[in-house]
Amino acid sequence: MAIDFDRAARRLNDPKQGEREAALRDLYELKTEAAIILMGEKVVADRSKSVRLLAANLLADIGGEKAVGFFVKALKDPEIEIRKTAITALGPVADADTCRKVLLPLLENRLVEIRKTAIDALCHCPNMDSETEARFLDFLKERLESSDKDERLEALTELSSFKTGEIIDLIGNKIFKDRSKAVKEKAAEILAFKFGGEEVKDCLLRALTSKNLEIQKVTVIYLGTVADGEICKDILLPLLGHDSDQLKATAIAALSNRYKEMDEESRAHYVSFLENNFASDDRDIWSFSVRALTLIDPENYIDRFIDKLTVKTRLPDILDKGEGWYWNYPEIYRVEMPGLINIIIDHADQEQLEKIIHILSLRIETTPVDGFNFYGSIAANILNNFTKSFRAAEIFAIFKRCLLQASRNQDMTAWVGSLAFLAGGYFSFHDNTPISEEELQNHLWIKQNLNPTIELFKELLQKQ
Repeated sequence: MAIDFDRAARRLNDPKQGEREAALRDLYELKTEAAIILMGEKVVADRSKSVRLLAANLLADIGGEKAVGFFVKALKDPEIEIRKTAITALGPVADADTCRKVLLPLLENRLVEIRKTAIDALCHCPNMDSETEARFLDFLKERLESSDKDERLEALTELSSFKTGEIIDLIGNKIFKDRSKAVKEKAAEILAFKFGGEEVKDCLLRALTSKNLEIQKVTVIYLGTVADGEICKDILLPLLGHDSDQLKATAIAALSNRYKEMDEESRAHYVSFLENNFASDDRDIWSFSVRALTLIDPENYIDRFIDKLTVKTRLPDILDKGEGWYWNYPEIYRVEMPGLINIIIDHADQEQLEKIIHILSLRIETTPVDGFNFYGSIAANILNNFTKSFRAAEIFAIFKRCLLQASRNQDMTAWVGSLAFLAGGYFSFHDNTPISEEELQNHLWIKQNLNPTIELFKELLQKQ
């Protein structure tokens, strides 16, 4: 039903607070200039704090130059939440004068919450003139040298809105000179992940000499986005022999991203290392090695991976261990297998996929209920990424068995995963494909079982 502007305008003066709030929501939907003006008037004039705050939030969501004057007036509101909402809303829409005359002075406000909100608003102000920006940056630089660690951390985040050579140097110096481990790591993360690019390369290459493992890992991840053949050979490849398995695994991933940049000698060295670790019992080394080999040469390594899946997941042998078997299961296969199979299925052919599905089907039939979530997630990943529908009915049957057995065992985790798949995911790729009789029967099965199963779930939820 269309919203009546005149009726909404009249309701803004209703003595009932709920009516005025409903009128504001109607005006928000209209978003016309006249509606914005009426909402702005409520930001600064309504007798109810709740109505003023709602008007401020709705108007902030709309934004635009028309709202600026109302937000400036709202800075005098006695309620701090309304003032903070107004300050935040001004950031993206304030003109140069408003930034300089209204927002910048708030950096000296006696209330910490107001100062922090003003800092955030200025960081998101695109119309700041050069004079205001210079004064604001001087303020942030002072915070960067504060004796308070938390204030220095905040200043790093705030300065990350300004990617200049000077700011890169300031943040980079914090990696080496700050006394706080957290500040050093934050500085490295900003350079690597917020800034990135060639401009920060020299600073982060220096950071690789740090004794801080987290900074080393951040630097290696960054190098995985920019390293040339020389850096791969001289810096990343030697890290494969590092004492830290975490750094070694990170180097494996970085090198897989830069494989095309390596010369033939470096590639041979890298692949030899990966093959030697294909059967490693260290989770990180094994998983990153398998990922890398599969991406580099899927034709040669997918079958080996499937053999590993078949051999290493001998559930009948594990079932004898009784309750708790799942948590005694080798962690690399519980945690990494779904993600690795996601990579495999992007490159596998029909025969290879059938092998994986066959393994899953056997596992579901022989697995106690608390293992369903593990194998169910693999089956869901296969179907969600699978563009050939010839295996859909078989995977549907796996989930159907999973749902029925989970319901009998009152296992909510397995039940939710199976139901979500059945109710939402099964026909997502059938938009332009005729539905077979078998698929139609599956559709009917969902309809017949969905409502009663939901009722079961509600009962289980109430018992928790």
